[in-house]
Amino acid sequence: MVNEYGLKKLHADMLGYKVVRNNDFSFHHLIIPHRDCGRQRIPHDGYVDWNGAILSSRTSHPYIHVIERLDREMFEEITQELVAINKQGYVDREHLLRVYDMMYDFENMFGGEYTKKGHKVIKREYVTERMDLYDPETCEKLEEVKRLVLTRHE
Repeated sequence: MVNEYGLKKLHADMLGYKVVRNNDFSFHHLIIPHRDCGRQRIPHDGYVDWNGAILSSRTSHPYIHVIERLDREMFEEITQELVAINKQGYVDREHLLRVYDMMYDFENMFGGEYTKKGHKVIKREYVTERMDLYDPETCEKLEEVKRLVLTRHE
């Protein structure tokens, strides 16, 4: 999926979070959670393209689980955007803008919160490591990867 979606070339995951090292990519179960895959007889413990999104193991993957824990409805809305990205086969600015808007709302609600152990709920890198969707170079890179992916599927 990393190669299929052009994520190495983009240097980002499916939520637009920057990825520096290739081993920072991780698989996030979208539709059927990993814990339910065995019971539902999903092959390969649910590590199948239609059930996944490639996220950054350092930032977006742990962050989406924070969102899941604190605001289930927002988590499900972000998941729907990831499902749409997965179905179209490439990451695009429009979906990312919708996700970022939801994350900004989440950050406004929980930005000053701390865990029971005294750690910030929203780590600095959860906010700073996203692509700048208003930067012309970033927009061009997204379009370039989109063209590359679509050309492969012709």
